[in-house]
Amino acid sequence: MPMGHVVTQLDIWDEWHAERDIYGRGRSQQKLTNMLIEALSPLPGKSILELGCGQGRDAILFAENGAKVYASDISEVAIAKSQKNALSAGVNILFDRHDMSEGQLPEFSISQFDGVFCHLSLHYFTQSVTALLFKEIARSTRSGGFLAFMVKSTKDPSFGLGEQLEDNMFRRKGHVRHFFSTDYTRNLLLSDWEILSFDEPAECYQSTTPSAFIRVVARKS
Repeated sequence: MPMGHVVTQLDIWDEWHAERDIYGRGRSQQKLTNMLIEALSPLPGKSILELGCGQGRDAILFAENGAKVYASDISEVAIAKSQKNALSAGVNILFDRHDMSEGQLPEFSISQFDGVFCHLSLHYFTQSVTALLFKEIARSTRSGGFLAFMVKSTKDPSFGLGEQLEDNMFRRKGHVRHFFSTDYTRNLLLSDWEILSFDEPAECYQSTTPSAFIRVVARKS
């Protein structure tokens, strides 16, 4: 980094993706994708928006099963790798680099989706921005459509470590994370969604240390 440069979350994620290629998918991640596929069944022709697509492994899975997939990520490095991976897999996915930190979703050619998928991409924002994002997700999902997401839980071993930014939100080694409690998660969904599945898995994901998550599938009211 140039001298005097303030490291941003974009810098952190660009560096993270530049240093590694992602091939596998964790057990809880696989279950979340399978839950959305089952909810949307039959999948061919259905539209899915993925927020925080990383290197595109889940987006590719959805596309391979016949969905029309639109995917975004904050990292240009991740998007470049996603495009390369999709090309290698022989699937057509529309990717877009987008920063959700202002509470807005990426703009694609369609305004409402059959499903929205967010694997570990919604737990990086303040409570006010998080509330805006959930409202935008609801607006962008057709009536009867589905939202599948997973976030870090307040039961996670790293909860409370680092500099506290606001309630349940911490910066550690430059990395910002907002941990979700059970009540907080349910309240975010209260006005627009019917919860179909709500569980709290624990597993090692991209780490040798076990993490605690909240995993949800909900239907748009």
